[in-house]
Amino acid sequence: MPLTSIGPCPTCDLKHRPEWAGGDCPPTSMIEAARAHIARSEWIFAKTMSENPHWYTVLFHVHGPDRDDYIALRTLITKYGWDRRWHGRRWRTFSLDGYDYWQIHPVINRKPTPEAGWEDDDDPLVLF
Repeated sequence: MPLTSIGPCPTCDLKHRPEWAGGDCPPTSMIEAARAHIARSEWIFAKTMSENPHWYTVLFHVHGPDRDDYIALRTLITKYGWDRRWHGRRWRTFSLDGYDYWQIHPVINRKPTPEAGWEDDDDPLVLF
């Protein structure tokens, strides 16, 4: 079954790593903190990646209590996300509110989900 056809979790209404792959629903407080970080962050356009237009935020630009919200988003990606392929590499991703997020520490990247262009969008093998 292609990843794009996997529906949201019936419990939390989010796409996340399924239970059979060691996943469980992210805590509501973590989702709220991640959304707070997303709303407050300065998302910078990655102009050096013209073949993959996306935006990013950097941990070094986050200070004080906002760092906890950054860490909440990073944890959603690393603990509750799933692996996707792009240009032959695997990236741990998490989808939230119409965007796909992935990280290359200390950077968190995002791109609108319909434009993400993951190579496994039509692949019957879902990588976890």
